[in-house]
Amino acid sequence: MNFKKIEIQQTRSKAQFWIQLGVALAIFAWVGSLGLFDDFSEPHINMWDEATYALNALDQAKGELSFQLTTEGVKDYYNTKPPLAIWFEAFSIRAFGFNTFGIRFSSILFAILTSLIVWFVTLRLSNNFIVSILAGCIFLLSPGFIHTHVARTGDLDAVVTFFITFYTGIMLLFAFEKIRTDTYVLLFSIALILAFLAKGSAGFFMIPSCIFLVFLVRPNALKSHWFWIPIFAGFTASITYYFGMAQSDPNYWEIVYKTEISRYWDEQAISWINKPFLFYFDWMRGTGFWPFSLLLPLGLIPLLLVKTHRKTILAFLSLPLVYLIFISIPSAKMHWYDAAAYPWMALYLATSIHLLYETIGAIKPQYKKPFGIVFTAICIFFLFQAQQEVQSNNKTQLTTITEMEREGAAITTLCNNNNLPTHLSIFKT
Repeated sequence: MNFKKIEIQQTRSKAQFWIQLGVALAIFAWVGSLGLFDDFSEPHINMWDEATYALNALDQAKGELSFQLTTEGVKDYYNTKPPLAIWFEAFSIRAFGFNTFGIRFSSILFAILTSLIVWFVTLRLSNNFIVSILAGCIFLLSPGFIHTHVARTGDLDAVVTFFITFYTGIMLLFAFEKIRTDTYVLLFSIALILAFLAKGSAGFFMIPSCIFLVFLVRPNALKSHWFWIPIFAGFTASITYYFGMAQSDPNYWEIVYKTEISRYWDEQAISWINKPFLFYFDWMRGTGFWPFSLLLPLGLIPLLLVKTHRKTILAFLSLPLVYLIFISIPSAKMHWYDAAAYPWMALYLATSIHLLYETIGAIKPQYKKPFGIVFTAICIFFLFQAQQEVQSNNKTQLTTITEMEREGAAITTLCNNNNLPTHLSIFKT
């Protein structure tokens, strides 16, 4: 065996990967400039969640990082979620000041990092650089993700989506046997725990999709204790966290139950967010994944025509589909709860287009090149339309302010001034 030749090939492969990563990052930065970065620091701070998190992060930025979130030094019972996303926001505020840019920068950063995960997983599974770039671009131009309360505001959802995407990507690579079992156990455990620390129980919502994925692709793995160890580690870490927090506050369990658990099942808890079962599907079809939703049926063609493609397409489709079904069961629904579905909708769509192209080429080789031109034109057209949709949403965010958001808008005027106006006392407990 020529070990020197193997070493040279490995070196070239690593160099090629870093070049591809650099190109992908440059492309995604450019795509982000078309929508994600578009005046993201200009709109007012949104009432309740974004404003509350900003005040939590300000306290963390002014002092030492703490698991106990506060507002002006007083315990905050409005936000009882773990503080990881708030810590990232606090770092951002320390770096850029207490202004809309500093409050929202961490969300923007984690949106770009999530696109790189989508790119990397797609590249590993498809072994096609163009397809992986397409998946990342679709994700970064998904109007439901490049939206208020997710990627363009200082909320928790962009951060938790990154960690959910991270552990789901690890599960995908494990299911298709692209990584070693010990690597899966380590990385999945870390990412799942960090997803919980970013937004509490919401960090676990992709677990049913992951289990169903492995059932479809690699069912024997479900019998192995190695598969379940990271999931067990994640739940153990969450229980440990809650018990630790309850030691310092006897009311903590009751508050967490009301804010993180009962709100999903008790229709009387927050009645105004009760929505019908198909809410997310209607939202994604008409707004969240528009206009890409028009292309979703393309995956059915290779699914029906090519037996070897069925497992791949069903596996990729199962991730967002099972997730959307799972979060549709509770009566409480908001448009940003579906944020973790967009990375895998992008993977499914980009892969479906690629497999359809390959299917046509296998059946009618003489049509492969013309269809390649047609598919390229279709992709460019839909990406352009999605970019227009994202920019339209951004302009709406710039011009719309409701009475409920007046106090949130007041934070915009602080701009590096740590003296909070007295009318923000509504955030005190």
